[in-house]
Amino acid sequence: TATTTTATTASTTTTTTPSTRTTASTTTAASQSPSRTTTQGTNDTARSIHQSVLPPCHLAARCIAHQAVFSTRPFYPYTILSFNDVASLLFALTHSHVRILPILDLFVHDSRATILAKIKQVPSEVILCGDVFSIVSRAGARSHASLWLRRRDEWLIWVMEQVDLKVLHAQLDPALPHRLLSATGDVAAITTYPHINNISISDVIPSWTGVDGYYTLATPAGRIPVNTHSCPRSLTITHLPYLSGIILIDSADLSILSLNPVFAKFLLGFHPPPHSTKITAVIPKFTQLLEYIMTLDSSFEKGKVISELTFTRAAKAISSSNKIYARHYDSGEIPIDIQMRLVEKPVPSKPCFEIGPVDELDAKEELNGKHRVNGKHEAIELNKHEPDELNTKHKPEEYYYALWVTFSRDLSPAPVPPPIDQLLESQPSQNPKRNIEDFEILENMGEGAYGRVKKVRNKHTGKVAVMKYVTKSRILVDTWHRDRTLGTIPLEIHILDYMSRYPHPHIMQLLDFFEDSSYYYLETLPIGPGLDLFDYIEHNSCISQSESRKLFRQIAKAVGHLHDHGIVHRDIKDENVVLDFENNAVLIDFGSAAWSPCGVGVAGFDTFHGTLDYAAPEVLKGMKYSGKEQDVWALGILAYTVVYRENPFYNIDEIMDANLRIPFDLEFDGIGLISWMLERDVAKRPTMKQVLSHPWCLN
Repeated sequence: TATTTTATTASTTTTTTPSTRTTASTTTAASQSPSRTTTQGTNDTARSIHQSVLPPCHLAARCIAHQAVFSTRPFYPYTILSFNDVASLLFALTHSHVRILPILDLFVHDSRATILAKIKQVPSEVILCGDVFSIVSRAGARSHASLWLRRRDEWLIWVMEQVDLKVLHAQLDPALPHRLLSATGDVAAITTYPHINNISISDVIPSWTGVDGYYTLATPAGRIPVNTHSCPRSLTITHLPYLSGIILIDSADLSILSLNPVFAKFLLGFHPPPHSTKITAVIPKFTQLLEYIMTLDSSFEKGKVISELTFTRAAKAISSSNKIYARHYDSGEIPIDIQMRLVEKPVPSKPCFEIGPVDELDAKEELNGKHRVNGKHEAIELNKHEPDELNTKHKPEEYYYALWVTFSRDLSPAPVPPPIDQLLESQPSQNPKRNIEDFEILENMGEGAYGRVKKVRNKHTGKVAVMKYVTKSRILVDTWHRDRTLGTIPLEIHILDYMSRYPHPHIMQLLDFFEDSSYYYLETLPIGPGLDLFDYIEHNSCISQSESRKLFRQIAKAVGHLHDHGIVHRDIKDENVVLDFENNAVLIDFGSAAWSPCGVGVAGFDTFHGTLDYAAPEVLKGMKYSGKEQDVWALGILAYTVVYRENPFYNIDEIMDANLRIPFDLEFDGIGLISWMLERDVAKRPTMKQVLSHPWCLN
């Protein structure tokens, strides 16, 4: 959900604090049509800001919740054309479902009717933006997901993010309908009490009026946003523990310009969103917070990010608490976190575009650079600046404020789908005597959708290694491989074992692997301090062109080596490049790698991997692909990111057809190569041999 413009919707996106570096990542949405409460000029201005709110940023997947992405036919029954690996895991899908299964089969019956109605009733490109629906996997497991749905010329794009929706079912007293006799479901998770017996509804929902809607529920730790639905003898209360979104406000009068309606109603209870009202109606102390922050730092420039920590310190300085509260429609106060980015107002003489409530998917990503929520915007090319404009300081009134607002209760994460019952039985590895108990855990290095990574030390030899735990129950059905020597193993192990016979200095090395009933363990050679390229860019405000060229050339050589051996990586991104002690780049994580289809131009893949930020346009269209050309595209995105410290495209729309923007003037002779690698015509995109023979790589 890379993560949008001015607001996000309810979701269980990651609670990781957005990075201060901007990034245009998985923001997949575009704005909806605005409520016409302002003049057309204001709406036009808002739309032009829509993209610069969160300039294309360098957003890491670790900061984005896992998103299931589909492309389907544009007409009923909306047959699936392609999907990514997260979708395969969440819904227990295989390649056999492509071009056969209607996507509506992944929703429960009631949700299908609502979605169909929306598709028919909403003529705009953005059909849904973060609405929560009940979903069902092919294995029958039910859960909830926020949905972003966008209409393109010849297909529909669906982005779903599983959310941890908490539901409480209460029985009402027939004689006293405002009294709760008992409750079942997520009682403790919502109320923090183990049970509820014979209490008034107003004891838990103080502002309850007897009308279904959005309220705040009182807990010992404070108010939380909930939604209610009542029947004659029962009351259902639902709650989303994590909500985040972006609010775009005018710095001149602090009026709200744009706010996603889903985020507004789930967190704030406003329906429709409070456009044109003052931000203090939603965040009462915002003016005081801003005034205090400006006394500490009056230099407000384009792109400046004011962190959550700065706002927290400001709250502590102006009151006895470091907490910041948002005011709900029912007057309840909900604790939130805020991060703010300054977005320069467009020059009136230049063309503007209309914008509505921002798509959270894009906004989140961009504030971070871009960070997706639940629906975690429509992209517009930034105004071109002359070199002398870039360093000019402006008054605060010349900016819009993009507020990244987050509510999080830090509850347990969303449930994991059950194991896929079609998993093949794996045969024992070559070294069945090895056991994870032979290793001492030194450090937890990270965790992803398919397992975790830890630094370990062998108790017998004392050698340090990096151990990747691959959860067997999460291995996709289509990624098992029958190896003549090793038996039936995950394709990742098969490819790494093969590449160990053709080592390359810029490709990770597999030392060994073994398994138990729950995991495959991949023991790999440790690489330097473990700093990945994402963090390296974050920690280095200025990377020289020679350093950029060196890093790119090393990664390109690694990818070229893979292609020479018929292997495609399919998940090239900054997080999958680790630097050693000499700052040499090493390509890691072969969980999405595969053998390239045989023959020139043969397209054999229809499931795409990795994040949307790095996905090639033909993949997003649902077209079959061969893998090598898509690696080249992703490598072009990576090169741009290293040089300009941001992603080249804001969202799916820009990936599809926006011109490559140059954010600032730079004596950089590699832009021609990057533009070539980001050629949308697959036939015109260079091969890795052509990339490596380009003058920028040879210098």
